[in-house]
Amino acid sequence: MGIRAAAGYGLNRLVGSTVPLMVATDPLALAATAAALSIVALMACLVPAWRATRVNPLEVIRAE
Repeated sequence: MGIRAAAGYGLNRLVGSTVPLMVATDPLALAATAAALSIVALMACLVPAWRATRVNPLEVIRAE
């Protein structure tokens, strides 16, 4: 996790240097981005998993 945090911090500094009005070490922006990505990842996993629980395993086996 430390490598990812360091890479994220470095990329944040790079973007901060190219976008003049962005503060590169803004903790609120970092937290909001992490929260948004976590919610998207959770939804991307939950929807297919929820649909898979609604299928009868015997029907799937017979269909193959």
